[in-house]
Amino acid sequence: MDEDKKFYLLAEIAGWNCSNYSEEYGAKIQNSSAYRTLKYNIPEAEGVFTQDAKELIENYNNLDFNPSTIKECFLLEEKVNYLALHSDPRFYINPFSIVPNYIGSISSLGDLALSINGKDITINEIIFDDSITIEDKKKVVEEKVDYYLYDFEQLVSEAIGNAKSRTNQERKTQNKFFKRTILKFFLDIFLVTFLLFIFTFPNNLFFSNLYNNDYSKILTYVSYIYPIMCFITLIIDVSFYSYRARIYEPINYARRFLKKNSDLLFQSLKRQKEKLLDYIFGAIQTRIELINDLSDFSILSTSYVSLDKIVNIEKEVKKLKYRRLSDISTSLSYASLGVLILTMAVYFISLSINLVI
Repeated sequence: MDEDKKFYLLAEIAGWNCSNYSEEYGAKIQNSSAYRTLKYNIPEAEGVFTQDAKELIENYNNLDFNPSTIKECFLLEEKVNYLALHSDPRFYINPFSIVPNYIGSISSLGDLALSINGKDITINEIIFDDSITIEDKKKVVEEKVDYYLYDFEQLVSEAIGNAKSRTNQERKTQNKFFKRTILKFFLDIFLVTFLLFIFTFPNNLFFSNLYNNDYSKILTYVSYIYPIMCFITLIIDVSFYSYRARIYEPINYARRFLKKNSDLLFQSLKRQKEKLLDYIFGAIQTRIELINDLSDFSILSTSYVSLDKIVNIEKEVKKLKYRRLSDISTSLSYASLGVLILTMAVYFISLSINLVI
């Protein structure tokens, strides 16, 4: 904080109204190197499945750059500085929950940070720090790995909760989608059934008009538009529901698996924790630098259920591809229903009066 702001802060604490001096300070903080660093690091944190990354993003999104008092200016600046420091991936990455094909600014378990003797230090730095005893090194590493396990267990518990149960809002959404799916299914069946009917029922007027087009007649247009509409509607519907099924398959499998086997998942986590500890303890004992091993102990997608896919479902259904397919499918349903009604009317009227209309 600027020296003059410190003076105004003391004056404000003493009871003076110094709100005028807080104007435009938010914009100044936004132009600071700390905020630029924070803003630059946030996108990488958004692809990480840890509580620390989640809290970092939430705090970033909740920053208020319109302070009304000097005290709020001070708190905002300190918060930005703290978040900028801890926006480095070494502070929030969990080796148990590295996404497949992760590419980031760190590549080794040795780059991960932990706290010892009141200062932040990386695992590789601890390995080669002769001022710290081996017992203390192992103790602080074990505490950090215990935290990693706890953090990942929270992710697992949340994923299991999502897999085993649904909120009331989710049930309403799923019920609404289920009803929509049933209606679309019967509509598609009726579209195909009527298409087969008009091509197999002995309506001489329809077939004669189909081969000898009279573009002044409605029957000419519906005889081509209706089959094309049926084909397009079926292709889009099959594409959309197949795509949706692939997105929801991991959570549907997880629901089936976790009904009786959730304990197996937590047992595998404990085994992975022991493997990670043995690996780091071995490096400490032999003073070997850890390199290119960040994802070696990740079980995000290699455990009994694909946790990364489960927690990513909400992101998948918000993607442009999913929303476009959904909107197109819905729009085609209304359009095909209108074409179906028109075709049926023209077909049966021409059949009943024995005249091409």
